Amino acid sequence: MSGGKLTRNTTIKYRLYPSPEQAALLDKTFASCRWLWNAILADEQEFFAATDKHYLPTPARYKKEAPFLKEVDSQALVTVHQTLRRAFQDFFDGKSGYPRFKPRYSRDAYTVYCQHYDAYPDSVRLTDEGVRLPKVGNVRARLHRKPLHWWTTVAATVSKSQSGNYYCSILYSYDAKEPEPVEANRVGEAEANEPATLAKAEARLAAMEQKLSRMTQGSKNYERQRKKLAAQREHIANIKSDHAHKESRKLADAYDAVRADGTDSRLRENLRYKLERQGKTLIE
Repeated sequence: MSGGKLTRNTTIKYRLYPSPEQAALLDKTFASCRWLWNAILADEQEFFAATDKHYLPTPARYKKEAPFLKEVDSQALVTVHQTLRRAFQDFFDGKSGYPRFKPRYSRDAYTVYCQHYDAYPDSVRLTDEGVRLPKVGNVRARLHRKPLHWWTTVAATVSKSQSGNYYCSILYSYDAKEPEPVEANRVGEAEANEPATLAKAEARLAAMEQKLSRMTQGSKNYERQRKKLAAQREHIANIKSDHAHKESRKLADAYDAVRADGTDSRLRENLRYKLERQGKTLIE
């Protein structure tokens, strides 16, 4: 039924520029969350082997034997416990496989669920200079886009790319009116085109990969080249993402419906939510 209200979610991803001290604390938080995940999982397996019952200890159980956990955001540790509990529930329900241990090379990231600002002033929030993170403080960021004042902050995921860049993805929720359906008089076609800069960037990536293959693995030059390679891959991903956002916005504003046969999945997903918000249709 049109005209009603519904809750929508949207995410804004910000590039962070932490100080050396803040970067060190973020790295420690990534490592602590990974360590806690593995510790809880190992104890769960040991408890199950001894009792034939499942039990997940809380993060507080480990702070005495691992005092470094006290130095990082406690909400990030709580999220680790909650995520692992959901992973086990999905396993019991047959939705996924048994939870696995996280190796050292796994993705550096942690998530915190945000509290109400008045009751929890140290919660995640935007400032004039950047993003305020619990324990870390105000981190300088590139605020290319800001949420509307009636949006509610739900969660924030802080991550580090392989190239060494830090990001914060903030999830917002808001109430919106259900859009009125429109008659699809004008149907557009989403073409599988590529931005002009992509070919040049991918050619540079291939050359960098070839150069890396000739280096001695583990040497300083190898590690330096590996980081450059990761930065180039991230650059290419940003080119594709920016192109998908611009193309989907152009199509969603110009047509009542858009056909997206054989196009990139990133473009289709951008089209899907942009068209949906305008009461329009994506044809696949």
